[in-house]
This record gives sequence, C-alpha cells and structure tokens, in this order.
Amino acid sequence: MPIQVNFDENYGTTEEGSVLRINVQPVIPFSLNDDWNLISRTIVPIVDQNDFESTYDWETEDWSVPLNLSVSQLMMLGDQAVQIGGGIRYWITAPENGPDDWGLRFNFTFLFPK
Repeated sequence: MPIQVNFDENYGTTEEGSVLRINVQPVIPFSLNDDWNLISRTIVPIVDQNDFESTYDWETEDWSVPLNLSVSQLMMLGDQAVQIGGGIRYWITAPENGPDDWGLRFNFTFLFPK
C-alpha cells in the first residue's frame, strides 16, 4: 500500500504556516477479463496544519490554483516490482501573497503483487 508523506513550510499569506500531509493510497485491482484490469487508487489524506490559511482569499476573492502533471513507470529491480515516477507543479493563479513558482515531485513505490 503506497503511503506518501509531504511537508511544506513557509505557506499561507504570512508565510509562517506549515502543512504535513500523509496520503494513504490503497490500490485495488479489478480483473475485467483476461486482457484488461481496472485499478482503483483512493487517496485518504491525513493533514496537520499550523499557522496556515486557506488557499482562497475571502477578502480579495482570489484563488490559488495548482496544475499538477505526473508520469509513472512500472519496472523490475531484480525480482522486485517497483513503480517510479515524477511530476511537476505550477501555480496557474494565486494572489500576490500566495504560493508561486514551480515544484517537483518524485516517487518510488515497492509493489507486492499476488
């Protein structure tokens, strides 16, 4: 079961906030027939926030909107199945004192198929 941990600091309008996110991501495969599988990947977030304000500024009615793009590849490392991937994040729009710039994400998941 993949578990992803993200920690962000200097967040919010005062840049004094921090966010710890733990995403539990159970993967449930369903066999549709001999050639096709359907994979359900539900993300259950566990979030701890400190000195953090919403990404919507209620006074100026401005949003912070991220665009996330990612790719992943399944491969074998010896006898072990793994998934590697990466992605980028760009903030499409944000208020002047909101998040900005680009971000990178890398992931590595051990797979234990039956």
